Amino acid sequence: MPGPNLARLATLLPHDPELQAYQPSPSVQSLVDAAPTTIEIIQQLCQGYAERVALKWCSDGAMTSDYTYTMTYKEVWEKVQTMATVLSTKGWLCKKEFVAVCGFASPGWVLVDILSLYLGAVLVPLPLNVPYEDLKYMLDESGARVVFVSAEESESLAGNVLGKEGACPSVEMVVVMDYGGEEKGQAWVAKLRSLLPASVVRVLTMQELLLEHDKKSSSSSNSSSSTFVSPAIPGAEGWGEEPNPLLGLMYTSGSTGRPKGAMYTETLMRALWHTGFSWGAGEIPVVSLGFLPLNHIGTCFPIFSSFLPSSYPSLG
Repeated sequence: MPGPNLARLATLLPHDPELQAYQPSPSVQSLVDAAPTTIEIIQQLCQGYAERVALKWCSDGAMTSDYTYTMTYKEVWEKVQTMATVLSTKGWLCKKEFVAVCGFASPGWVLVDILSLYLGAVLVPLPLNVPYEDLKYMLDESGARVVFVSAEESESLAGNVLGKEGACPSVEMVVVMDYGGEEKGQAWVAKLRSLLPASVVRVLTMQELLLEHDKKSSSSSNSSSSTFVSPAIPGAEGWGEEPNPLLGLMYTSGSTGRPKGAMYTETLMRALWHTGFSWGAGEIPVVSLGFLPLNHIGTCFPIFSSFLPSSYPSLG
């Protein structure tokens, strides 16, 4: 954060209750600094700031910055745990497997970012500004089993890439990220089911994926059925000789040929996430506004994030 911004922050902080409310906690920051892996950093943040608002976003199609929806750190962590448990126990997505995500800035994207780290899966963000042939190439090369896609991009991706005969045989599941627009998400799911080949075994909204855990818990007499799977800790049991595993594959735009996947290992991921929470040695409130596709190095998950719809006019 450059000097002029620090000077401006110094003048705002004494008079801005919102910034004051998001002052980093020294005790939480010390745990974040000591966390050895990326997912443990996120766990410390979500538990340490449990009741703080982590995400704010506008209602679908809103033309102002009137943030209708919020999600606390505790809610973020619980949703990630829930989805990870469903995907893992059903065998839909496992450690070291690839998961793709396509769409604009949204709370759903943040959840998928953290979900992939929680499972030890490899995140493949799909850019929106490349030809469909390149999207197919990225999915084929990575062998992604699950694709998370925003509602507004779902029909285009399905019709032009996933629904083509013989395309993307690795993809077994599509999840529509529908936060703030569940009814719209359901409508898109109905369309997808008519567009996608039978080889895609399941099409769900993100909300339906979360409810899968509740259905399993309510239908079982075993009280342990409602517990969550533990996060995959790089270097721990199950990783073999991989203390620094691959966790992200970020493709270039392909301006010099086919898109090329840049590999992001645990070490790089931890550096990115830790830096995002350590401005001013962990003394500065971090406020982030997301309005562009998050397909480069994943998403920042700061103390206070605000996500606008892609149609917000002044940010075009």
